[in-house]
Amino acid sequence: MAEFQRAYCDSQPALMLLVQGVFFAGGDQWKIHQSLYGAGGQPNAWLAELQAAQRSGRVVVGGTSAGSAVQSGAWMLTNGDVEAAVSRPARRHAPPEPGCGRAERCVGGVAEDTLTLWPGGGLGLADAAIVDTHFSERARELRLLMAMQAADARWGYGADETSALRVRDYADRREIDALGESGGWVFRRAAGARDEVDAWYLTPGATLVVEGSADPAGAESVRLVIAGGTQKAQRPRAPKPGSGFESGALRTLAQHLAWRCGAGYQRPAAPGKAELRCAEGARSWRGSNGLNGVGPLRLRFARP
Repeated sequence: MAEFQRAYCDSQPALMLLVQGVFFAGGDQWKIHQSLYGAGGQPNAWLAELQAAQRSGRVVVGGTSAGSAVQSGAWMLTNGDVEAAVSRPARRHAPPEPGCGRAERCVGGVAEDTLTLWPGGGLGLADAAIVDTHFSERARELRLLMAMQAADARWGYGADETSALRVRDYADRREIDALGESGGWVFRRAAGARDEVDAWYLTPGATLVVEGSADPAGAESVRLVIAGGTQKAQRPRAPKPGSGFESGALRTLAQHLAWRCGAGYQRPAAPGKAELRCAEGARSWRGSNGLNGVGPLRLRFARP
């Protein structure tokens, strides 16, 4: 029986023709990555077939935690605390070994909390994007901005806990929406914009439509499609956070901004360093989960 299963799994194209969906579990995105790439940095036969099947629309791919982060099409996040990400430059490096600081054996001077990125990307399934998870709850918005800056990445996706971002690619159009209890962030970095991104906080009831997404020059257009009957944004009950490093800080600020964008309201996300404000043409809505959605916002961080 074991030999039969091995032979069946070795028949890569035949196997992938029978598969309709692949889901990557959490754990360690670096280990997932290493299991699907050869020593020369090329995808193995199974991953190459999965990439082709996903691009053609034959297979849906999902993941949770590390299983989502590993889908990055741009550089892949491999490690890093938020505080370290905004205080020290990112490093192009494999993740440091856990406990290397205490053992005094960190390679190349890369400390355990350093923001590290793999330039080869993840599995290449999230086209041109860096993917992150546990997002608002672990205050990872500024970390993703720093990663996008280091990688010169065009797009960033950040899914909140018990939530998902669904990305559907067509010939020259991409549709992004949120599912679950909360929602997720979509970042777009303009060409030449070093320390800021346009950001949308998506909740159920809205879809971000990117026309011209296949344009290598990045000359795409972005519009929000709000589902019929979606309520207007309302004033949130949660108090405004005092620091962008608090759990859910930027999501809470986005909730406050959603009902005051017309007044040009803005508030530092991290004292003296970062800000989240309404961009021109910002729209807002009340999602079916009770949270406000809003975008585009302008998220900016200037390292002192």
